[in-house]
Amino acid sequence: MITHIRSIILHELKMDDLQMAFDNYSRTIGNDEDPHSITIKLSTNFIGIRVNKDNQRQVSVMLNIEMKFLTEDENKEEDKLSSINVKYEIRLDVDKEIPDSSDESVEKVVPQNEVLNIVEPYFRELISTLIDRTEISLGPIPYHFWENK
Repeated sequence: MITHIRSIILHELKMDDLQMAFDNYSRTIGNDEDPHSITIKLSTNFIGIRVNKDNQRQVSVMLNIEMKFLTEDENKEEDKLSSINVKYEIRLDVDKEIPDSSDESVEKVVPQNEVLNIVEPYFRELISTLIDRTEISLGPIPYHFWENK
């Protein structure tokens, strides 16, 4: 269980040009029409590591969130519009000592859902800001997006 959040660090942000992707779709595939429906697929990857050899209750987890924008079928190349990939490092204190340096032991002590709950507001704000700078209107990201698979 998490007892204290030390820091949340945005390590990486990779983003395709969303506006250009939508414009290209409209010109080449959509006959100058915007896509009628957009599917947003979110996926997460979680890796736990220990950061402090002296204090075995301090850990760091890397969380990668990928957001893909699709029109129909993600297996068809022409239906893939764009993507945003965000990587956070979250440094935490936990209530149990982690005895060995195994990454798996960190992941057992720090549940992924707890980390996602911590990062969710930061991710939602980042995505909203990025989308607001385009002409695209996608609506809100659902809360607890990782549960809506």
